[in-house]
Amino acid sequence: MSYQVLARKWRPHQFDDVVGQSHVLTALANALAHNRLHHAYLFSGTRGVGKTTIARIFAKGLNCEQGVTASPCGQCETCREIDEGRFVDLLEIDAASRTKVEDTRELLDNVQYKPARGRYKVYLIDEVHMLSRHSFNALLKTLEEPPEYVKFILATTDPQKLPVTILSRCLQFHLKHLDNSQIQQQLEKVLGEEQITFDTRALSLLARAAEGSMRDALSLTDQAIALGNGQVQADAVSEMLGTLNTEQALYLLEAVAGGEAQPAMACLEELASVGVEWDSLLREMATQLHRVAMHQALPASLDDCAPDAARITALSQAVSPQEVQLCYQIALQGRQDLAFAPDGRTGLEMVLLRMLAFRPVAVSAVTPQPISVPATQPAAAPAQQASGQQAPRQQVQSQQAAQPSGQGIQRVQALKAQMNNGQSPASQPQQNSGMPAQGSPQQQAQPHYDQQGYTPPQPDAYGPAGYEPAPTMPASNMEQAPQQAPVQGQPQMAGHPASGPEAQSSSASGLLAARNQLRSKAKRDGSAPSSGKKGEPVRARKVASSSVLERIANKQNGQVKATGNAMPVPGAPITAATQPDAMGQADNKAAEYQWRPTMLPEQNETQQVVAPTVLKQALEHEKTPEMVKVLVKEAANQDSWSDWVTKLNVGRMVQQLALNSAFEREDNQVKLCLRPSQKHLDTPKAREQLAVAMNELFAENVSLEIELSDKGRSPLEWREAIYQQKLDQAKQSLMSDPNVNFICQRFSAVLDEDSVRPL
Repeated sequence: MSYQVLARKWRPHQFDDVVGQSHVLTALANALAHNRLHHAYLFSGTRGVGKTTIARIFAKGLNCEQGVTASPCGQCETCREIDEGRFVDLLEIDAASRTKVEDTRELLDNVQYKPARGRYKVYLIDEVHMLSRHSFNALLKTLEEPPEYVKFILATTDPQKLPVTILSRCLQFHLKHLDNSQIQQQLEKVLGEEQITFDTRALSLLARAAEGSMRDALSLTDQAIALGNGQVQADAVSEMLGTLNTEQALYLLEAVAGGEAQPAMACLEELASVGVEWDSLLREMATQLHRVAMHQALPASLDDCAPDAARITALSQAVSPQEVQLCYQIALQGRQDLAFAPDGRTGLEMVLLRMLAFRPVAVSAVTPQPISVPATQPAAAPAQQASGQQAPRQQVQSQQAAQPSGQGIQRVQALKAQMNNGQSPASQPQQNSGMPAQGSPQQQAQPHYDQQGYTPPQPDAYGPAGYEPAPTMPASNMEQAPQQAPVQGQPQMAGHPASGPEAQSSSASGLLAARNQLRSKAKRDGSAPSSGKKGEPVRARKVASSSVLERIANKQNGQVKATGNAMPVPGAPITAATQPDAMGQADNKAAEYQWRPTMLPEQNETQQVVAPTVLKQALEHEKTPEMVKVLVKEAANQDSWSDWVTKLNVGRMVQQLALNSAFEREDNQVKLCLRPSQKHLDTPKAREQLAVAMNELFAENVSLEIELSDKGRSPLEWREAIYQQKLDQAKQSLMSDPNVNFICQRFSAVLDEDSVRPL
C-alpha cells in the first residue's frame, strides 16, 4: 500500500476526534440527536480547521444505516463509502473550478430525484464564495425551499463575499483558529501512534508555524520527519522553518539589558551566516518580551517547567517594566520598517542599537528649595483685603530700576486697592505715613490707570525727580465729576494747571501725558455707552475676527471720517472743550439743516493716495484687470507677435493657441512653437481658423506649421516677464521706502514679500 500523508491518514471520523471547535460540534450533535435538522448549513473559517471534515461526519450521521445519530458507527457500508469518498448520495462540488451558471443549473437539475441509497442527498459545496453572481441567483430558490430529502452544506474561507441572500438562508457556523497548545497535543498523539521520536520544542515550533491550522501542522510534521530521517528534532525544524529558538532571542535581549553592543552584534553575525529570517527573529524577540512583561505583572503566568523559565525570571528582574514596554514597541516598529531597510540585517542591527540608545529616563524626586522673600510692611494690608475684588486688567509690568523694592510695591498695591473700590487715586489722601513726600528725591514716577488698566511707572529720564504725571481717570468718573478739588500732597487733575516743578516738565514728559490722554479718548470714543452708574464695569465689546487686510481697510476708513476732528495738542490738559458731549452732537445734527451755497468753492487738487481697499483688491487677485491691460499693451510694444495676436479675428480657444506659441517666419512660411504643456489646444479646426486669420492679418497667403517646442518666447511669457520686472521694482521700492524701514526698525517687523503686488 502506498504511503498516505498524515493530514489524510489522521483525518477525524467522529465528532469526538475533532480538535477544538466545541461550539460547532455541540450544536450539530444536539441537532442530530433531536432530529432538528436545518436544510442548509454554512461552515466558515481559515484553511485546515475542519470545515470539510465536520461536513463529512455530519453526512455520515445523516445517512448511517443505524439511523440518524451524532455518533456514526463507521462500520456500515454507508460510513465506509463516505470515508472513502465514493458515496453516491454525497455530492462534493468544488466551486472554485465550477463557477459558471451552467454548472450550477446542471447540478440543481438532479435535486428533484430522491437519494439512491442513503436517507438524505447531501450537497457539499466547497469554496462557495468562488461562485459567480448568476450561479448564486440560480441557487437561491432551491436553497430556500429544497425537497425534504436534500441537505446543503456550504464551506468557505471568506464569508464576506457571499451575498446576504445566501447567508440568510443558512445556519452559519464559524470555525475558530486552533490554539498552539491544542495543535501541539495533537501532534504528540499522532507521532506517538506513528512511533516517531520527537522533541517537545520542535513540536512547539511546528505548532507556532501552523498559525492555527491543523492540516498545515501535519504537513509540516511530514516535512520535518523527512528532513530528520524519521525523527523530529528542534535543530532540524528550526533550519527547515528558517526560525530561531528562544535561546538566541533571549541572548540578544540579555545583551540589550546589559547595555553590551559587542555580544549582540556578534550574535547577529553568527545568525547571518546561518541564513536566518530576520522578521522571524524580531517576532521571537517580541514574544520573549511579552513573556517577560507578563512575568513582571503576573509571576504565576510563567510555566516553571519550561527550559528557559530561569532566564525569563532573571531578565524580568534585570529590566524595568518601562524598558520592557519600550523594547517591545521598538521590535514591533522594527518589523514594519524592515521592508524599507537596505537589507534585513541592517534593519535588525538598527533595532538593537535603538534598544540600546533609548532608555526611560529615571526622574528623581524634586526637593523644594527655600526662597528668600523680602519682608513687607503693614501698609500692604489694604491690597490683601481687596484681592478678592480684582477686576480684569492687563498684566502689570514693573521696572525695577525706577521703583524702590519696598515703598514702590506698597504704593502700587495701595493704588490697586483704590481702583478696586471705584475711587480715583487723586481723591484719596496718603494712608502710609512712612512714604516720602511729593518733592522728596526718593519719590518716583507714579503709575497711571486708564480704561486699559495699569500703566507702569517711568524712569527719571522722562522728567525731573519728584515729577508725577497726572493720572487719567476712567471715562465714567470723568463724565460724572469733571471738576474735583485737589488734595494736598496729591497730584492735581489734568484739568487744572500744575505749579512748581510740574510746570517746567520736559518735552518727553509732555509726550507721555499726551499718549495717556489719547489712549483714554480713543477708548471712550470706541467703547459702548455706559449706564452712568458708579462702580458698574464697562462691558467689553466682542471684536469680530477678520483678516489683516480688512482691519487695515476699516482703520483707514475710520481715519478718513475723523480728519475733521481736532487732535489734542501733546502736553495740553484734558478739558471740557476736548470731550465729546451732547451739545457737540446736537450741533452736528443741526448743521445738516443749515443753508448750503449753490456754488461750491473750487477745491485744490490733492495728491492721490492709494487707499488700503485698493491694496486689498490687488492682493486678492493675482493680477487685476487693469494690470492685465497694462501688460498686454507693454508686451505689444516690445514684441510684434504679441501685438499681432491681439489683432487676430479668432475665438478664445484659438487665441490661447497663439498666445502659448512663439512666432518664427521665413517668407511665407510661418512656424509656431507651441509649448508642450498646451498641446491639447492644437486641433485641426484650430489650425484652420488660425491660418485664415493670419492670411487676413498679413494680407497674403501664408503656410502655417505648428510644432511642440520650448524655443523662443510666447506672448504670455512676454507678459509674465514684464510682470516680474514690475514686481521686482515694487519690492525694491518698498525696501527703500523710509516709512517701511522705520516700521521695520521700530517694531522689529519683517516685510512679507509674497504679499507684494505691483499696482
